[in-house]
Amino acid sequence: MSRLTAFFSSNKTKLLFGFYLVLSLTLTLSYQTFNQVRLLHTSGGIGAQIHETTSHWRDYFSLSAQNEVLRQENARLKAAEWNQPMTHQTYSGPYRAKATRVVRNTFNQRDNYLLINTGTKDSITTDMGVVSNLGLVGIIEQTQKGYSSVMSILNSRSRISAQVNRTGHFGSLVWNGSNHNRVQLIDIPITAELKKGDTVATAGMSGIFPEGILIGRLMEWKKSADQNYLELEVALFQDMSRVRNVYVLQNKDKISRDSLIR
Repeated sequence: MSRLTAFFSSNKTKLLFGFYLVLSLTLTLSYQTFNQVRLLHTSGGIGAQIHETTSHWRDYFSLSAQNEVLRQENARLKAAEWNQPMTHQTYSGPYRAKATRVVRNTFNQRDNYLLINTGTKDSITTDMGVVSNLGLVGIIEQTQKGYSSVMSILNSRSRISAQVNRTGHFGSLVWNGSNHNRVQLIDIPITAELKKGDTVATAGMSGIFPEGILIGRLMEWKKSADQNYLELEVALFQDMSRVRNVYVLQNKDKISRDSLIR
């Protein structure tokens, strides 16, 4: 026992140095391990964020492609619907529908227009009808390679053949510039027996639109200035300030049809 006490007494400096050396090495290794773990978690978090962002954009573009497929399929189904006459008999009509998007739209001017992102490269030409899922939108007026301008139904120069579905009376659909949610159906015979809430739709007289594309609902009417006709106030089904997805109607028989009329 005395020898052991003498050993510690004579070597206490070396032993104390060794103790502190081991302690410092232990603390150093622990700190490095902690930093490695923290770095791993940090880099893993950054990697996860990158993967999440990449996945988000991949899903976004995939969803965009799926939406385009659905829009084109909806266009095909809409064309089949619009090619049916009002009697709903079996009929293979001349209209084809091209789905497209509105990239610019005015609705608070006297003469309003829309810009769509399809043009001559998509076989779009002037005098083609433009509609939405809710109703009438306008007529193609000018085209370029990738874009076309559409004369809105909210335009002082717009005149479209339309009818009251219940009675069959037809006239010209115009806009007086006062309300972007309403249009006017003029030249309706004064003898027409109308009811508030009657639906108004395209008459299909021009070959631009098929018969039966919904426009709006009859709200009120009055006699024209010459007292010989009625002027109908029609509330639009399509809110023209919120037009996004539309269809361009292509009538493959329009040229031959127009050649007989002229």
